Amino acid sequence: MILTIDQRLQRRAEELLAGAVGAAVAMDPNTGEILAMASTPSFDQNDFVGGMSHEQWRGLITNPDRPKGRGRKLTAPPIKDLARELGFPVVQPQNF
Repeated sequence: MILTIDQRLQRRAEELLAGAVGAAVAMDPNTGEILAMASTPSFDQNDFVGGMSHEQWRGLITNPDRPKGRGRKLTAPPIKDLARELGFPVVQPQNF
């Protein structure tokens, strides 16, 4: 496996998401390489390793900001702004 994360782009994506609920993924359209991937708020994935208490699980699934399903709520404007800021071309989505 080869890591393709761009440190500058990753840091900026995390900065733009600070204090928000959302996710961002930046991919090189020519190679398919993932350049940045960020999601907020985060949670400790280690909680799943040793098992989770009922209280922890209930807190996770009842939290409206939980990670599950966040990718379906993405909007394009913040990503476009980030791409422009970093000098990447912006592609307009097409209706299929």
